[in-house]
Amino acid sequence: MAVDRGKTDTRAAAGPAHGQPPANPRGGAEAGAYAFERESFDWAPVGLAYVDRCGRFLHVNRRMCALLGRGAAELVALRFQDITHPDDLAGDLDRMVQLLAGAIDAYTFDKRYLRPDGSVLRARLSVSLARAADGSPLH
Repeated sequence: MAVDRGKTDTRAAAGPAHGQPPANPRGGAEAGAYAFERESFDWAPVGLAYVDRCGRFLHVNRRMCALLGRGAAELVALRFQDITHPDDLAGDLDRMVQLLAGAIDAYTFDKRYLRPDGSVLRARLSVSLARAADGSPLH
């Protein structure tokens, strides 16, 4: 899941991103490459999140936290359904069902998120599904 909402400097965001990133499948020399990929995720200039099949946030980056006005620890205790505007939820869930069924490979969707201060964040969401070699969803 990636969310982009324009330019905001989040370099001063406090603390590291939270949640459990995917396990490091690499050992030895490839461990350095994995660390680079993880840092790239955590410091990306767009909001990124790993989400499980039920919609629960597994790992979020700093930009996602800044956009949604929530700390990483709070987000990983939520599902995207909990913070999606009610008028946008059905469309998002319909696309997710299609994605999980293999009917589509990815989707992009303009939606609104509810922030804890009562404001609404309009964002363009891009979603793809990581699959194992046998085609089953990884998350």
